[in-house]
Amino acid sequence: DGRFSTKVADRNIDFRVSVLPTTLGEKAVMRILDPSQKKIDLESLGITGRNLRTLKKGLSKSFGMILSTGPTGSGKTTTLYSILNIFN
Repeated sequence: DGRFSTKVADRNIDFRVSVLPTTLGEKAVMRILDPSQKKIDLESLGITGRNLRTLKKGLSKSFGMILSTGPTGSGKTTTLYSILNIFN
């Protein structure tokens, strides 16, 4: 796995690359991410009710750890950016 950033049309664009061995050779996946895209709040991601209250309570503490896990493309980075926007 790897990543790199470059400037395209005066915008910083992030690229993430993953190469995996398969029975038929190697498989490569490249994801293109634009960090300047519209900021999404947690509610818009579908985090509501008890889950939202629990997450916000955890974020208000000065200690602890919150894990964001899931397969590629499941929204981990988007969720973490949404959490960071709470503090900005």
